[in-house]
Amino acid sequence: TKTANDTTGLASTTNYGNSFDSVRVFEILSEPEVYSGYQAEVYVKGTAELLYKDIVGNKVGYSEGSVVIDLERASYGNTEVISLNGAPAGLNGGKHLLVHEASETFTLDVIGTEYGPFELEFFSIDENGEITTFEFSGTTTAGITTTFTFNLETGEVTESEITYEQFLEILN
Repeated sequence: TKTANDTTGLASTTNYGNSFDSVRVFEILSEPEVYSGYQAEVYVKGTAELLYKDIVGNKVGYSEGSVVIDLERASYGNTEVISLNGAPAGLNGGKHLLVHEASETFTLDVIGTEYGPFELEFFSIDENGEITTFEFSGTTTAGITTTFTFNLETGEVTESEITYEQFLEILN
C-alpha cells in the first residue's frame, strides 16, 4: 500500500503542506497495461452521493454512512480532491467516482443527502477506445435513492421507479 509520503515509482510529487483531506496515488507502470472491458467515470454535483454496484456485488462509493471501495484501482471522493490529472475537476461541492474495470452491466445509485437538485455526468471508455457519455439531472430528497441501470454493451440506461417505502419516507 502506498501513502502520500511514499514517492517510489511516482512520476513526480508535490508538497501541499497537509492542505487536503485525502490523496490519490498513481502507480507508474513499466509496461503499458492492456485491459478488456470498460472504464467508468462519474461526476455528480448537488445534494447527492454515488454508489456503483456490479452484478457480483462489488461496490464503489457511498454506502450506509461511509465510503466503500471493493475494486482495485477505483476511487470515490470530493471532486476538489480526486480527478484524472490530479487537478481540481471544477465541480466544487461535487463527488467523483472512478472505476478502472467496470462491468458491462451495473447500477449507479444517486443517494439524496438533502432536498435539492443534482447534475450527473457519466463517461465510459471501452477496450477499443470508444467513449460513451450520459447526462442526467433531477431532484433528490434526503435518504431517497434513484437507481440507474447501465448496459454499456447496448448503451441502454434505465431509471428505477421510486419504491412505496421511499414514497412513505418522503411523506414523513
